[in-house]
Amino acid sequence: MKLCKYPVYFFFVFVAALNTKAQIKSVLPLKKVPVNTINYEQGLLNNETATIITDTLGFTWMSTTTGLQRYNGYTLENIDPVINHNTIRITIRIRSRIYFYKLKNGNLWISCKKGVLEYNPFTNVFKNIIPVDCAGDDVFAIMPLCETKEGVWCIKKGAGFVIYNTNGQLKKAVPSVNINILDGIIGSDNIKSSSIISSNQDHIFIRTSTNTILDFNTRNYAFDEIKSVEEILSVACNTHFLYFETHDYLFKFGISDEKLVNSYPFKYINKQIVVSGCVHAIGNNRVIVTVNDQVIELDANLNNPKLLTTFNGRPILLTGSVEHIYHDALQRIWLLTNDDIKRIQDKEIPFSYLKYPDANSNFVRCLYFDEHTGQLLAGCINGGLQVYDKASNPLWHEPLQINDFKDVLAIDKLSTNTYLIITWSRGWYLLNLIKRELTVFNFPAGESSKKLLYNNTFSSNIQRLNDSTLLVACVANVFRCVFRGNNLISVKPLLPFYRSVDDRVNCAFYDSNGALWVGQYHGEVYRIDKNGKGEVVGLPEKFGTRCFAEDDKHHIWIGTNSGLYVCTLKGLLLKSFNKRSGLLNDCIYSMLPLPGKSAVIASSNMGLSDISLSGNIKNYTKELGLQDNEFNTAAALMTASGKFYFGGVNGINSFYPSALIESGSNPVLNMTRLVVNDSTYNSSGIWKGDAIHLNYDQNHLQFDFAAMGPLNADKYFYKYRLIGFEKNWQSTNLPIGIRYILQPGNYTLEVACSSDLSGTEVKKNFLIAIHPPFWLTWWFFFVMGLCGIGAMVLIVTYYNKRKYQKTLQELIVNQRLQSQRERISRDLHDNLGAQANAIFYGTELLKQNGIDGHQLVNNLHDTAGDMLTVLRETLWAMKINEVEATDLWLRVLNFSRKIGMYYLDIKMNISGAPPAMLAINASMALNIILIVQEAINNAIRHSEASVISVSSYSNEHSWRIEIVDDGKGFDLLALKKKAESYGLDNMAERARESNIQFAINSVPSHGTKVFLEINLQNIES
Repeated sequence: MKLCKYPVYFFFVFVAALNTKAQIKSVLPLKKVPVNTINYEQGLLNNETATIITDTLGFTWMSTTTGLQRYNGYTLENIDPVINHNTIRITIRIRSRIYFYKLKNGNLWISCKKGVLEYNPFTNVFKNIIPVDCAGDDVFAIMPLCETKEGVWCIKKGAGFVIYNTNGQLKKAVPSVNINILDGIIGSDNIKSSSIISSNQDHIFIRTSTNTILDFNTRNYAFDEIKSVEEILSVACNTHFLYFETHDYLFKFGISDEKLVNSYPFKYINKQIVVSGCVHAIGNNRVIVTVNDQVIELDANLNNPKLLTTFNGRPILLTGSVEHIYHDALQRIWLLTNDDIKRIQDKEIPFSYLKYPDANSNFVRCLYFDEHTGQLLAGCINGGLQVYDKASNPLWHEPLQINDFKDVLAIDKLSTNTYLIITWSRGWYLLNLIKRELTVFNFPAGESSKKLLYNNTFSSNIQRLNDSTLLVACVANVFRCVFRGNNLISVKPLLPFYRSVDDRVNCAFYDSNGALWVGQYHGEVYRIDKNGKGEVVGLPEKFGTRCFAEDDKHHIWIGTNSGLYVCTLKGLLLKSFNKRSGLLNDCIYSMLPLPGKSAVIASSNMGLSDISLSGNIKNYTKELGLQDNEFNTAAALMTASGKFYFGGVNGINSFYPSALIESGSNPVLNMTRLVVNDSTYNSSGIWKGDAIHLNYDQNHLQFDFAAMGPLNADKYFYKYRLIGFEKNWQSTNLPIGIRYILQPGNYTLEVACSSDLSGTEVKKNFLIAIHPPFWLTWWFFFVMGLCGIGAMVLIVTYYNKRKYQKTLQELIVNQRLQSQRERISRDLHDNLGAQANAIFYGTELLKQNGIDGHQLVNNLHDTAGDMLTVLRETLWAMKINEVEATDLWLRVLNFSRKIGMYYLDIKMNISGAPPAMLAINASMALNIILIVQEAINNAIRHSEASVISVSSYSNEHSWRIEIVDDGKGFDLLALKKKAESYGLDNMAERARESNIQFAINSVPSHGTKVFLEINLQNIES
């Protein structure tokens, strides 16, 4: 471990101070830069901003004493990081100072009370990469300082220097410096900014006390100490040198040889005592240092100091001091003050800004550049005459003006050191520049045009035609004035006709063909060729003409109060431009042609515009370094070197047109706000990267975009379109509140931006996926298709099965009908045939004598009745396919009642009811009826019964019918042996055919019981 005290330090400081005193001027040259202020109007939580950093996507993160904020180009967002931990979303509410560090992979490490959070700007995701809870009043326990091949070097409370890998895993603790010293750094109020810490690849520099800097070598773990007799205010370093600021000096040390290289004293630029300061090294080329409220830029060797000011020459800080300086990759310098945040465009702007800082008026109306002396003369309205030296600095402390010499319309040189000055209606003057003396111009005696020449208007102009001749426009005419030295030789009016006061001349111009162009107050434009032939140029609008210009391709450009027109040398209109074409404003004040092009630079009351005949327009406004947005009529000139000057209401801008090309850096284009269904999506990890995935009911979208670059976000030109929704580009300068209502689907939002100081267009695409409801997804359609196909298969199968079953049932029914018909035919043949034979045999017996006729007639009567019954029931059964049980039981009742009517000595009892809603096929119904009738007939004929009962019983399973008589009964077995049971067998056959349970119980002298039971489960309709 090595300790170096720099023994020659104090002597070197003394010598350097003496040398510097001889070199530094008391007044520094100014560097005017664009400055933007970010304060409470943009949402800054408080004025104690501690640290700042810009991520890879261009968002700038800021730490205050009350929270974490992110600047999106328009406003500051309050950020509460959302972390996913074991599928649980945890919101970390930061309400104290934090510390930033940017890794080489683009991720940010954010030190806070919960440890170190990692933020990935590409996925928009936070992660608690090093969880550590702070003890006591500490706001963080770990400070990342630099990243080397070994990992990320940090100071950890209670452990000193430690090294983590980029995944947050501790690799090693570095035994080196006294841990208490480093703990004191973390707990110190001075650490609220990183101005006391600086690092490069090999060294970490920390101001450990008011007069000591610790130099820690990350390669060999050695450390040195640099001592100062003065209090050290701030520390910075680049690759090879260390810079630190004291109350009196800015010092530069060599890191490798440990020697003092140079110093810069403050007492010659700041008469006050230096109480605050900050230093920052921008690469290896420049250093920014603040001295109280002044911001100074020096080269890396502490030479060529420049005082940074706003465009109008005012200090960047009106009050307060700078706490921290930060330079980001987008060429912006951020100054954290104790009042607000200043953002400086750290890019050389092409526009130089000239003005008299203490003048009452810098309203420049005319310009003249003396090529011989390199001096610029500017005539002002209510401001007299200004003169600038070769370095564009004011030549005088104040402009030259007297009572009648305040409003200057034109300036031209007549002889060495003598200039013609034309005022607005106050006469002509001669200026002796060396003597700074004005004299009234002497017109030749008897010159009648003097009064006309004095009668000019605000837009009256002059044009140098040759060494001796000026073209002078006045209200009544245009004059050709010839000079010899400082004397006017001749005055010739060029308009061949008299113009009234109401149609007065505004301006005039001679083109390269010798034709005179004259613009009138009421909009008429006249062209008079070199032969004196005049004509009116046909313009579509008639508004006051302010200026003319001829480009290198010999097109005549005409600037009016309502647009810009381009004509040929012969007066034919080629093209017109206005705000709809892309101009900042329709009122064109002055123009200068661009060398070698069909294009001009035009000024208006909204800025400058680069306009080409092809239609390309680039606009430049105050935010790009112009004196103001409003310029003045005829206040423009081009020098022999090609430098352009334009005068405006607050000074002069000068530039080379070539510097307007590729003079700016490309911004980073981002989506800064996403609103879904009128609810703002939190920026802490809701959408990731450049893809947005939403549900079908999250389809009302609103976007804000911003270009993160040196300029303000609203100073870029944007265009956008949503592929899948529209084909044409939409254009805007303020891309906020862009709304779409989308159907489910995939869209690509294309956004492009450019600035007029950037030669390229930046594009970015955002994928927007509106996921459909599940019933509109492909897999749902696929499943439903399969289900549909399955359903169709089932329906077709069921239909075919039913059709088959129906066909089979029809075949069975037809078969049964056929069988029934055959059986009926058989029955008719057997029963009716037998009964008919019996009748036939009976009639034969009646023909014979000696036969008991009465008994025979009764038998014939019974036989005929049976025939009719069988025939009637058979015909009824043949007419129907099925019959309700109630109808069947009704036929049984009717039959029983008729029996009771014929046999009065027999009592017929009918009881019970059939099952309700029961349908029986015709064959079974016929068999049931015939069995019941046969049983009743047998009881009447053979049983000698006095009572016959027919009963019906039913439940959910069966229907039972019983026929009971109280007759003499019989022996069933004996009857079957005698083969005299034809009727009983026929009943049993009918029951078996219809699957009816049938039984006869009979005991001699105890009557007979016949019952049949139908199983309802087996009945088929």
